Amino acid sequence: MWLAVSDVVYDKYNHQQAQGLASALGTFVGTSIRIPCEMMKQRLQVGRQQNVVEAFRAAINGPEGARGLFRGTAATLSREVPFYTLGMTFYMQLKKMATCERDELAPLQTIALGAASGAMAAILTTPGDVMKTRIMTAPADKAWVVLWNVVYAANCC
Repeated sequence: MWLAVSDVVYDKYNHQQAQGLASALGTFVGTSIRIPCEMMKQRLQVGRQQNVVEAFRAAINGPEGARGLFRGTAATLSREVPFYTLGMTFYMQLKKMATCERDELAPLQTIALGAASGAMAAILTTPGDVMKTRIMTAPADKAWVVLWNVVYAANCC
């Protein structure tokens, strides 16, 4: 998918923008598929269910039905898309600065730049991750109340 999107937009935008857009679109599609797994994982981590089968049944048989597996979709996408897009953008910028007159980076330099770009993206998107986790682990009728409490607490502190 990345190559197809990159090829389409490459003529109109520079290479870095094309990769950022491809990263955002690829993340959108991939995250949409991973959301049910993330939902069950979050519930297992906070101890709401004991195993994956129980988490799946609780989501399906809950008040939201099958839609319960996709609770937190907006919050997840609002964290994932910026995280991967920023990570790719930071990496490309750092790579451009690090290569200067060379064409390629050494393997350790690539690892270091990837870690640095991932860390910068994570710092900027952690508040979205907190909201996503709180929405996914809240009772069905309390998800927006929990979200409001997170936002309210952040403004008061």
